[in-house]
Amino acid sequence: MGWNFFKKSTTKVNWMCEQCGEKFGSKKETEAHEKTCKNSEKPNSIKNPQLIASINELQHAAKIKKEKSTLGPKYFKQEAKDFAERKSLIFKKDFDYSIKSLKALDETIDTHWTKDRFKDAVFGQRNNIDNLAYTGVVLGFGSYFGEVFIKHLNGKWVKNKQPGLRKWVIEAHGNKINIFHIIEDCFKEPSKCWFTYKITKDSINK
Repeated sequence: MGWNFFKKSTTKVNWMCEQCGEKFGSKKETEAHEKTCKNSEKPNSIKNPQLIASINELQHAAKIKKEKSTLGPKYFKQEAKDFAERKSLIFKKDFDYSIKSLKALDETIDTHWTKDRFKDAVFGQRNNIDNLAYTGVVLGFGSYFGEVFIKHLNGKWVKNKQPGLRKWVIEAHGNKINIFHIIEDCFKEPSKCWFTYKITKDSINK
């Protein structure tokens, strides 16, 4: 149930150069253009991280809708890798799987999305573009968040009894952390990725 929405899509992805805004039909064409984009040489060229983020999330949502892989540890690992590469470039932060990067995760969420941006969106649904964008955002941030737990707390992805995408949680030393649910909350109230990691680690060390 949780991953059926990744199938059956004819959505066309329009990739956009982050330097000049020109659109292309594929990521490969966009990357080739960006290497020679004249705007990249202009120090005063106008850039809007929030606009770029929104466009990229829509692009990523379209890619997610076409995804045919079953959700699971392998998918989340690749999603985290893609997330780290994209967000490091867009927001000029080091998403390097360090504990410190969780503070960058919190700061990025709190700075670039208002807390009512996705108030009516539903995670895991595909019936409108807002739900798709929200699902893409939560999957990206959540996958990276979960992989940091795996790296530093010897955690692993496991299934619980919840339906849909929330059935995947991180288990670390007997603690089960509902990663995607926490990320959902971070878009509705002050982000708490670093704090969640800290209290989990403290509970393990007791």
